[in-house]
Amino acid sequence: MVPNMLSKEELENLDSTLLSEEPIKKFGCVIVGDNFSKTFTPPLVDDPWVGQKLCGLPLIDFILISLARTPVTNVVVMSSNFPEKWKEYYSKKYYNHFWKINFVEQKTANCVGDILREVRQRNLLYMDFILIPNILTLISGDFKKEINEFEEGRVKNQNHLITCLYVPSHDSQNLFVINSENAKVVNFNNDMKAGKSKIKKNAFTENLQYCSNLKPLPLWICGKEVFDVFGENFDLTDIEDVMRHMLANEEVMCAYTCMRQVSGSSYAAEANDFIEWIGLQSKFLRSCFYPLKPIQVAVDNNTNVNLLQLYHSVYIGHDRKDLNFRSKGVTTSNSRRSYIGWVPNKSADLQLEIIDSSIAGAINLIKGSSFKYCMIGKKFSSESLLNLERCIFGDNVKIGKNCIIGKEVFIGNDVVIPDNQSIPDNAMIFSKLVENDDNRFTSQKNGNYYIWKTVRDVHLWKKNKEYFNFKCIGRDIFGDDEEIKNSDDEINNTDHIGDSSIKTEQNCLETFAGEVKDSMLATLQSSDPFDRGNISSLILEINSSKMVHNVHMDGVCLTVMTTLLQIEENITWKRLNDLLNGWKPIIKNYFNDNHSIKLILVAIEDIVKNNDALSKLMVKVIHMFYNEDILSEMVIIEWYEKLAEDHKLKVDAKVLYDWLCQDTEEEDDSDDEN
Repeated sequence: MVPNMLSKEELENLDSTLLSEEPIKKFGCVIVGDNFSKTFTPPLVDDPWVGQKLCGLPLIDFILISLARTPVTNVVVMSSNFPEKWKEYYSKKYYNHFWKINFVEQKTANCVGDILREVRQRNLLYMDFILIPNILTLISGDFKKEINEFEEGRVKNQNHLITCLYVPSHDSQNLFVINSENAKVVNFNNDMKAGKSKIKKNAFTENLQYCSNLKPLPLWICGKEVFDVFGENFDLTDIEDVMRHMLANEEVMCAYTCMRQVSGSSYAAEANDFIEWIGLQSKFLRSCFYPLKPIQVAVDNNTNVNLLQLYHSVYIGHDRKDLNFRSKGVTTSNSRRSYIGWVPNKSADLQLEIIDSSIAGAINLIKGSSFKYCMIGKKFSSESLLNLERCIFGDNVKIGKNCIIGKEVFIGNDVVIPDNQSIPDNAMIFSKLVENDDNRFTSQKNGNYYIWKTVRDVHLWKKNKEYFNFKCIGRDIFGDDEEIKNSDDEINNTDHIGDSSIKTEQNCLETFAGEVKDSMLATLQSSDPFDRGNISSLILEINSSKMVHNVHMDGVCLTVMTTLLQIEENITWKRLNDLLNGWKPIIKNYFNDNHSIKLILVAIEDIVKNNDALSKLMVKVIHMFYNEDILSEMVIIEWYEKLAEDHKLKVDAKVLYDWLCQDTEEEDDSDDEN
């Protein structure tokens, strides 16, 4: 069951007298009964989004059941396809569980903004509210702390518009290091020759920026003003959407938004594609059934070994109450994404640290042991204090007293480790010899077990780009070479899904420049490229690309001007003059202070340096900017005097320079006479 969720019986028996009087404090909720992803269609074609089911039960029921535990009093559920009989059914089912609840259809809704606009225009809700922008959402917890803090913040700061709820992300972090050979900054995770990289303290304290990853939840706590300022063409699916609209909307430019870590008793998860949809089903199922029967961890000398990959080990829950232990006294200091099967009473009062772990039926564990990214089979027992990290143990494994187990250790079924043994990192321990016809491994007997080694250099675990921290690749060890190759091809074909590789600053700038050019060309090809609406959209697209690629404002200005002046090949002065006049709002948007204005001349200088045939055309551009009061006399004069003597503009712009100097002298003489 979803943690803290009311059961069906509890919901049906909820005392309606609790809601018979109008609440003193009201708080709303808008549920978008659709998924507006452009590449995702309902898995069941005959059912609209609002009717999609999670493990056979409608998602809308899960959401409303969970909301019944929150301070929400007024609810609006709106969908682009909401059959009348469903609206009647849900209205009767939930009418007494909220002060007011509406189920509404809006056939023309194509984004979250359309839903918000209709809610406001129909006067269905106008109060602070929680927005659930995706029907494919699971929520748990009461969110009382989050809502109370938002309301208190609104009292202190009326400009407080939106709070984005988030949880710390456990995706693999990209670590930046300095390559000792070429002194370049590299991504440690992608540097195959890690021995050449050294992590130095000054790399983190001087010029590098870094931050921990945050994972926004599919929930937004919003002020009622959101109905008015974010209505048109607004699709709130991630934090970037809010940022884009703030950049393009002067009404909310100074609005206060914040991100708040959700309290430990609350959580949410959503799906925006088929992979996430299957994952959502999996999350729900995995939180229902205890004890769990994990896939058999390892079968000695079996080429078809089937290993569970830990990034699937997801559990919606954060504390002992959520885990539904079938034992007494077991506590966890960190139970993130864990399978917990049956831990017998003999292990009572352990202070375990269980992270990304799968444990099924431990017989005996020493107090103080910890497990990180581990998988442990049935009937495991240990008389040693263990600090296991990225280890896989099969069934019936027993570890004696005073044993030390290293990292990334693989121990097969029925292995017994005697007292006082030390198992090094990356060891593979089995109870049997390698078969004679298996040329992938060698084995050496050590007491009553065998130490296996691979002929080729492999590791049991690797950083996983797509999901969480580590991924078990034991299949790559035991699988056939052809099978491994085919699997690798499948993985390579999906690299675009979660590519976490870090681009260099230059690559980011080049990508940004390409996107700016594409946006400008698309606007030029529209029916009216100089329409104010089209210009605003172009500015919005440029700003969005800036945020995505984290480009410095100087880089933005230089890119905009360089691209604009060279947007068409072999452009004539008449065409360029029309373009500069038509897109003057764009120029004034990015070049509006003394520093940015000087960047116009820097961009022109670079253009001519790369193509001196454009020199005379660029002089006309400078003259035009002077006439339009964009460039001043002194800025042009100072720039010209600093030009290199061999620069083409030094010759072609001399007439303009002399004229500006003469004009300046005449003004000075006139001032003296006065």
